[in-house]
Amino acid sequence: MTVYRRSDTKKWFIEFVYHHPDGRKQMVRRVSPIQTRRSAEHYEQQLRQTLMDRYDRPAPKKSPTFSLYAEKFMAECAKVQNKVSEFESKQRILKNHLLPAFGRKPLNRITRDDIKVYRVNKLKENLNPKTINNHITVLTRILAEAVESGLIDFVPRLRRLKMAPPRIDFLTAEEALALVDAADGQWKVMVQLALTTGLRQGELLGLQWQDINLDRRFLVVRRAIFRGRVGTPKSHHERILPLNEDIIAALIPHKHGKSPQVFCDKNGNPLSDNLCKWPLYRACAKAGIRRISWHLLRHTFASHLVQAGVNILEVQRYLGHSDVRTTQRYAHLNPDIRHDAVEKLPSYRPTLPDGVVPIRKTKES
Repeated sequence: MTVYRRSDTKKWFIEFVYHHPDGRKQMVRRVSPIQTRRSAEHYEQQLRQTLMDRYDRPAPKKSPTFSLYAEKFMAECAKVQNKVSEFESKQRILKNHLLPAFGRKPLNRITRDDIKVYRVNKLKENLNPKTINNHITVLTRILAEAVESGLIDFVPRLRRLKMAPPRIDFLTAEEALALVDAADGQWKVMVQLALTTGLRQGELLGLQWQDINLDRRFLVVRRAIFRGRVGTPKSHHERILPLNEDIIAALIPHKHGKSPQVFCDKNGNPLSDNLCKWPLYRACAKAGIRRISWHLLRHTFASHLVQAGVNILEVQRYLGHSDVRTTQRYAHLNPDIRHDAVEKLPSYRPTLPDGVVPIRKTKES
C-alpha cells in the first residue's frame, strides 16, 4: 500500500506505479475521497482494480482521429477557456505542425515513440527547443482532455527538451531617451508610459482614463485589447502600478475628451495592433536605433528596475507575472552582489607554518 498523509494539508493521498500487462508503467496520484487511512487504502484497491478492468475490457472498435478530436477540443475547450491570443496560437500550432504529423492517427495509436520522432523531425527543421516544447504541450493537453473523456487511458509522457536561457534584449537608458525624443504625438506618451510601467501592448490599448488617478499617481491594469477584442490582462488579475513625475507630466497635457481610451484614433476608437507598429518603427529610424517591438519596451522597464536594485519580487508584481521564475530572467542584471553576506562566515584560512590559525573577525550585522 502506498498511502500517506501530507503534513501540510493533513489530507490522505494515494500514490503508486501501476505495471500494465503490456509492460507499460503508469503513475497514479489521487486524493482519497474519504479522509481516513482505511478509506484511502480501500480507494487504492479500487483504482488498481479499475486499471485491471480497463486492460481486460475489449478495446473500442473505433477511436476518433487526432484531427477530428482536435477540432472538437478547440471548439469546446480552447475557445471557452483560453484568451484570444492563446487560442490563435494553438490554432497555428495545430494547422502548421501537429495535424500534418498526427492528424490521421487514431488517438489511441499515438505513442511515446511517435512523439519522439516528431521532436527529431522538428529539430531537423531547425525549430528551437522552446518552440518544439510548446508544440508538445498543446498535443499533451489535447490528449489529456481525451483521457478525461474516457477515449484513451493515458497520455504518453516525455521530458521537455533542454533550452538555453533566453537572452533578454532591452534598450539602454540613452537609447530609450532617444526613442522618446524621436516619437511624436500620442506615440511619445505611449512610449513613455510603456517604459515607466512595463505595460504590455494590449494593456496600453485597453487603458482608459478611468483607470488612471493622476492626483494619487497610480493606474490600474484592468483590461487588454488583442485583435480588436477586449479581455482581461494576461494573468487574468488586475494590478496597480505607481506613476512617476515624468509620466504624470506627460499624461496631463495628453488628456482628451474624445474617447474613454487613453490612446485612440482620430475618431476616438481603440487603436489596432497593426497600426501601432509603424509609428514605433519610424521613431526607431529617427532615433538611429534598431527596429524594436512594443514588448521590448516592457523588457527595458524590467531590466532598468533590476539594474537599479529593485527587489525581484517587486518587479514580479509590477510585471504581473504569475510565476517568479519568469521574472528571474532579469536577475543577472543586478550588479549588487552581497559581499557583506559571505564576510559573516568564519575564517577558513589554512594554518600557518608556525601553527597559528589567523582568525578573521566576522562583521556584525
